[in-house]
Amino acid sequence: MPQEKHRYQTRYLTRYLRSMWVAEKVFLDLGVQGGVTYDRFLGRSAQMAHVLVEMGVVTGDRIVAQVEKAPEMLMLYAACVQGGFVFLPLNPVYTSADTTYFLQDSDAALLVSDKGEAWANLGVS
Repeated sequence: MPQEKHRYQTRYLTRYLRSMWVAEKVFLDLGVQGGVTYDRFLGRSAQMAHVLVEMGVVTGDRIVAQVEKAPEMLMLYAACVQGGFVFLPLNPVYTSADTTYFLQDSDAALLVSDKGEAWANLGVS
């Protein structure tokens, strides 16, 4: 039952946010690269939330994100809000030892990273 209530609240939040702004209004201005509209931002973050749920992440789970600052990181944060997940950002310049400590201490359900091959040394897949 709590899961169903959360889904209702999430759908309500998304509808409310979409109703507040014109769909094509710019949410993130990226300068010469253009921008991201409210509609695209909310749509992409909803897609991310859906993928996280499909991966087995449930309300209350922690998602560790160790990525460079980018629009996609904000979308991931919004996806965590929509899904009821705890967003735990880590500085991308942390050492392997620091990162390993945070991963173990946080009991994270998922690590999102742009480190690639560096994680093979930590035993993280």
